[in-house]
Amino acid sequence: MLFLLVIVSAVVVVAAGIVAARAAGPSALRLLRWAALAAAAIAAVLLAPAAVRDAGWFAAVLLGVPVALAAVPVIWDLTGGRAAATVNWLAAVLALCWAALLALGIGMALLPAAMLQLAAAAATSAAPQPAKAGRAD
Repeated sequence: MLFLLVIVSAVVVVAAGIVAARAAGPSALRLLRWAALAAAAIAAVLLAPAAVRDAGWFAAVLLGVPVALAAVPVIWDLTGGRAAATVNWLAAVLALCWAALLALGIGMALLPAAMLQLAAAAATSAAPQPAKAGRAD
């Protein structure tokens, strides 16, 4: 049942990301990326004390994985790197896998950040690409 819920919500989030990209443009993409980073950071900060008490400091370090995965597309966007869609999709899929891996424990708290990353990846892929300069057909 949880797997079905994750699949359905992923489809809804991807559709929302595509609509956001078409309607609002680049500002929506940045907002989705920053929102994913904020959601991952807030979840990690809130879960870290309980994780440290339960399993030691290394469990808190593992909570940094979704934060790092959410930070990669933000940093990539800030540096103006190419192939942003590839970076976004890779980070989103890895974050979703990480949340699913931890789903029986704290993974559900990481799911909103993963879903926001998924929406950002879909929006990046759906956004119109700027025309290449240099050659007119």
